[in-house]
Amino acid sequence: MKRKIFSLLCCTVLLTSTLPKEFVKAEEEMDVVPIKTEVQEEIMPIASAPNEAEKGATPQQLEKALIAVRSKIDIPEELLENFEYDYQEASLYSQAQWSFLWSNDNRKITVICDKDYHIKSYSDDVYNQGQTRPVYLKSELESVAEEFIKRVLPDIASSLQLSESNFTNFWNGCYSFIYERVEQGILMPENTVTIQVNAATGKVYRMNSAFIYGIFVPSQKAVLTAEQAAKKLEKDDVMQLVYRNFYEKDPKTKEFKITAKLVYIPKDSYRSVDAVTGEVYTERIYDRYYWDINNSVSDKAESAEEGVGGSNVTLSEAEQKEIEKLGKYLSKEEAVAKIKNNPSLYLEDTLTSIDASLKKQEDYWGNDIYVWEIRMSDPTKKNDIWLDSGEIDSYRAYALATINAENGNLLAFSSNIRSYYDGYGLSIPEKKYTMEQCKQTAEKIVKANLNQLYKNSRLSIQEEGAYVLNRDTKKDVYGGYEFKYVRVNEGVDYPYHFLYITVDAVSGKVLQFDYNWNNKVTFESPKDILSVAEAFSAYMKTDKYRLIYEMVNADSENSLQSSMTPTVRLVYRNDLTPAAISPYTGEPVQQNGAPIKKTEQYSYNDIDTLEQKRQILLLADLGLGFEGQNFSKDQTITAKEWIALAERIFLVNSNQSDNNAETISRQELANWIIQDLGFEKVAKLQGIYTTGFEDEGTISKEYLGSVALIKGFDLMTAKEGNKFQPTEKVTRLEAVELFFKLLDLKMASNIR
Repeated sequence: MKRKIFSLLCCTVLLTSTLPKEFVKAEEEMDVVPIKTEVQEEIMPIASAPNEAEKGATPQQLEKALIAVRSKIDIPEELLENFEYDYQEASLYSQAQWSFLWSNDNRKITVICDKDYHIKSYSDDVYNQGQTRPVYLKSELESVAEEFIKRVLPDIASSLQLSESNFTNFWNGCYSFIYERVEQGILMPENTVTIQVNAATGKVYRMNSAFIYGIFVPSQKAVLTAEQAAKKLEKDDVMQLVYRNFYEKDPKTKEFKITAKLVYIPKDSYRSVDAVTGEVYTERIYDRYYWDINNSVSDKAESAEEGVGGSNVTLSEAEQKEIEKLGKYLSKEEAVAKIKNNPSLYLEDTLTSIDASLKKQEDYWGNDIYVWEIRMSDPTKKNDIWLDSGEIDSYRAYALATINAENGNLLAFSSNIRSYYDGYGLSIPEKKYTMEQCKQTAEKIVKANLNQLYKNSRLSIQEEGAYVLNRDTKKDVYGGYEFKYVRVNEGVDYPYHFLYITVDAVSGKVLQFDYNWNNKVTFESPKDILSVAEAFSAYMKTDKYRLIYEMVNADSENSLQSSMTPTVRLVYRNDLTPAAISPYTGEPVQQNGAPIKKTEQYSYNDIDTLEQKRQILLLADLGLGFEGQNFSKDQTITAKEWIALAERIFLVNSNQSDNNAETISRQELANWIIQDLGFEKVAKLQGIYTTGFEDEGTISKEYLGSVALIKGFDLMTAKEGNKFQPTEKVTRLEAVELFFKLLDLKMASNIR
């Protein structure tokens, strides 16, 4: 039976599965997305693509990068003796960068810096800390964020201004401070720095910088007013009415229902007006990877090293050890040669663009090793090859490989092959090698590199794989062969561990070589899978129509290979995110049509003399409070107001979300809280509860269990003397105090 070989998918797995988790997480938070765009006219040549011969992963460069980072970041003494690093070489798709990790059993600090030693990200994680209760006010921690920027990003600190600050959530437990770049008084919103400060400890938890260095910002003044620009953006079909699916969980049945909501969205994904010329732009190329790669802070070649500093930094023994070990590893050139000189591997002559990254990973026995991840590609632009048939040949070769940096063993390899022939005027290749001959090639490469694994495995699959098709008929034309060797443990197959090789039947060479093997079998269990019930996350930004500097790449159908310089232009642009409007109210809504829950800025004139003033202010910093200029401590809390507090604690809809009651009695509130805590069934058990309150006889039977439990949790106790007063209403001040008690309980016990 023939099987399809999905080499592209396997290549992706090859690249991502070997990344250390600490660095994957840090890089993911950068949130970089290329945007389709347009061609500019006034252009200048840019620097050439990264030189293959550039040697970034050397002991000398590692030492310089370490000193540059350590001069700005304080690493505690107890973390210095456990040091790891990764090096990512510059390519067409990413900039060169170092990733550093210092850790012990309780804590880890991760830092990423670019080739010019600008710090791109920082994180400080404490293991097993769990959720922490906010202690500091947001205003008290803004200076912490600013001081961190001045110390870690001193060269750009003066170009940043605080644009937004908010409390993230109780799982993260941080205030997030977002700074935007300002040039000549005008925002550059794609250039941001985000600082997260832990609301419980007052320490910087994470920093991510999306600031792009080396960009020339022209000195321009807007000719058009905002109103004139807005008129140019108007047209009959600028908005379109669409349906959006809104998923809602029924608080009673716990099942999801779908509502098709109508929203207005812009018909064009992008539209802006040049503030100087009045030209309307409907396309924009913005590829920040491209910018990061081809721009540096200075035109001077020595600029990066001039800013290193840190002459007083003393490297730890662990850091010195890693520098010494790096000198013994294969160089990039030696690792690439291992691939190029391997006669068993399928490599096309057009693979002239080569870059590599040095990374740490576990081998199949669980030992830490360093590997070279090598990427080879054909840099030719998509429209540069024309066939005799008059068509553009879009096929481009690529290959990926992983090499053990210490012994040169091949750990993984994947390359693609032309998949269509007829219709392009190309002759169809014929098979030259049998399955048995291809099997010998497969076993030869396995024995040479992973012989110990081969000895503990058996051949499980050997069959033809169809991967070359007739373009017109889509029928299989020819294939290669795939071989899978499954691990055997005490005579029993263990199919989760295997060696996998595919061999081309025309050239007789290996197209794919990979394995999944780990001596720590317990690690094979799936974990950390996202649940289906995760709520849709909505942005909290309002409509921002404003004058800004926006960045564009100037040329090319394929922006990653553009040969022109990036430029900055002054435009009026609407940055409403998400770009969706309710057709009923005209208010911004979430992308799924649901109302946006705005973070209100609460302030009160009547809390200065209250003992609970700090709690009330802290609640306001969490985005919670009560409407009006006065707190009115004795005013009865409404059902809607309590539900808003409860949903912030539990991060999901309260069980009472559909309750339309105006006010809440103490016994009703006790019952609501017990339900939200998940003890509803326990509370309904009959004949086992007694509260000890003098007025227990006035408590409704249906609420007796909840009142007893709420007292046991020390959330609601006697109000006067030893009386619970079950029918009395709950005041705002009582609700605030109860909120923080409930928050403490939830975090201390990890309830729900």
